[in-house]
Amino acid sequence: MTTIATAPSPYAPPAAPSRAQGLVALYLAITALVLALLMVFGLLMRASQAGVITLPPALFYQLLTAHGIGMVAISGLGGAGVMWYFLSRYVSLTPGILVANLVFFLVGVVLVLGAIFIAYAVRIYVDYSDALARRTFRYSIVYLAALFAALLVDHYL
Repeated sequence: MTTIATAPSPYAPPAAPSRAQGLVALYLAITALVLALLMVFGLLMRASQAGVITLPPALFYQLLTAHGIGMVAISGLGGAGVMWYFLSRYVSLTPGILVANLVFFLVGVVLVLGAIFIAYAVRIYVDYSDALARRTFRYSIVYLAALFAALLVDHYL
């Protein structure tokens, strides 16, 4: 009886999910979540331009700035996740580097958002107005809600 030798298949069966694959999924989930938020910002800006809703000019430009910064940030974060996924198929990579990249990215986001809050507080101290106090209060509520949501997500990861 003759057996025919076959070449190994270039398509290996999928490996069990590893820690790095879970991190890549987290990268892409964060990217998708921020992209959805940026879509809402974009729709608000377009609705304001079309006259459907009225946004004060200061809020419009704050949304515009957040939209631009967010798009740059998610392209970097999502790009790092996709690049890690494809590189890990050919090269042995250390998941600790991926974790460090994500931690530094998120710490940077928290520092920027905290700096905005501190800037509001300084503006209130220098030139108090009730309108500025209300804007600061609204920002602090959103900031704390996002911070507690991040802590909740971190607890379950």
